[in-house]
Amino acid sequence: MLEAKSESEQRSRIAALFDLNAMHERQCSALGLISDKQKYSGGWSWMDGMPESEYITTYILTGFGKLQKMGAWESLNKEDKDKAERICKKTVSFLEGKVAENYRYMKKHSNGKDWAVGSTTLAELYALSFFDSQNKDTAFATAKKYYLDRLVKDWTTFSFNSCAKAAMVLSRNGNEKTAKLLVKSFLECAQKNEQTGMYWPKKYFSFESHIATHANIMSAFAEIDDNQELIDNMRVWLLTQKQTNRWENCASTADAIYALLMRGSDWYNEGKEVSLRLGKTPVGTDGGVAGTGFVQRRWNADEITPDMRQLTVNNPTKHLVWGGLFRQYFVPVDEVKSDESGFTIRRELFVEKVTEKGKVLVPSTGSGTAPIKVGDKVTVKITFTNEQDMSYVFVKDLRAAGFEPTEQVSYYRYNNGISYYQTYSDSDMRFFIEFLPKGTHQLEYSMFVTKEGLLNNGYALIQCQYAPEFSAYSNGMKVKVGKK
Repeated sequence: MLEAKSESEQRSRIAALFDLNAMHERQCSALGLISDKQKYSGGWSWMDGMPESEYITTYILTGFGKLQKMGAWESLNKEDKDKAERICKKTVSFLEGKVAENYRYMKKHSNGKDWAVGSTTLAELYALSFFDSQNKDTAFATAKKYYLDRLVKDWTTFSFNSCAKAAMVLSRNGNEKTAKLLVKSFLECAQKNEQTGMYWPKKYFSFESHIATHANIMSAFAEIDDNQELIDNMRVWLLTQKQTNRWENCASTADAIYALLMRGSDWYNEGKEVSLRLGKTPVGTDGGVAGTGFVQRRWNADEITPDMRQLTVNNPTKHLVWGGLFRQYFVPVDEVKSDESGFTIRRELFVEKVTEKGKVLVPSTGSGTAPIKVGDKVTVKITFTNEQDMSYVFVKDLRAAGFEPTEQVSYYRYNNGISYYQTYSDSDMRFFIEFLPKGTHQLEYSMFVTKEGLLNNGYALIQCQYAPEFSAYSNGMKVKVGKK
């Protein structure tokens, strides 16, 4: 997929992923590799030659548990299914031993005080909760009882992700009362938006994946309080994150797909079709891409009529649909009018003046402005606001022919809370932002004025390259430059 050079090639490779014969071969190969890498103890190491890693082992067992819960094991032949069961049986035994070992260590060093359940132990209990207990050792049973009791007492101090796992662990071990209490607390903390669905705010300075946390909360709701409407709202948030961002990593992507496949109502078999009308002209949606329903239509200038200025979308389904409408036209650069879609953007020019109090920036337009003259140093400030987190954002600021940037070297920098790569060309300054958090941000750079006259200074553009329908540009402007 990463090597595909076009959208059609990507689709072709996705189709190849679902070839049944190839899928069976990949399943056999993956199971064989996992089995070969598993140590005699039942655990896995990070790299060959290293000791067993509780984290890696827990992650793999959790993945097997999710596949089993989805019914994926039923697609395996008897030989592969037996192999998967042997792998999991050894891993369950290994992790139960680790839970008991950690409990003994705690008892030995706690000086009679109770310790809270750590994130590693909670993750192990969560992974084990997918399977019936294999280890009959009483040490594990004692440790498990202690940790379950601590979950009941300590859950109010947990992060959202830990709370979701704790709720499922308690529910699968018979404590429905506390599990429902945790789900109720999620509802009290949730944020809802008609466009982006229901979600939980990300806590900064946390190393937990926002996508994985949301997927685990969805799983907790589905198991404990199977409210289809709420779960559908959570699915909307997951999909909107994919609309403007890449999911954070492979692990988060797997968690998100698991949550989408396992939870909520069936959006594919509603038997209803979205209809579009551009003015009085119906827009056909036949021939959409299988699975996504993606369609693309184009009209040339001679096909555009005045009534086509209005697009009507009729969505009889219960889920959201997304789309973008692009109109391309040509006007002189200084006559461009501002436009906003998902962003707002404003550009201002300031003249740097030296006073008794030091250097000050004086606006070049509006009241109290300073005229621009040859030799002046001008600072450009680009202020923009985005309503949601976005990945791969591009900002371009056109400049007049008589302006030369003070910095002629491209570089990566961190400023005003965002990291970006800044580069320039003969006609503009460009900024590449890999991740742009929700909020208002500002970029700035300086230029020297080298020519006089009435100069076209263009406009500033911002666009999410991941979802191009989210873009905005400022008004075009002309700048009058006087003699030195």
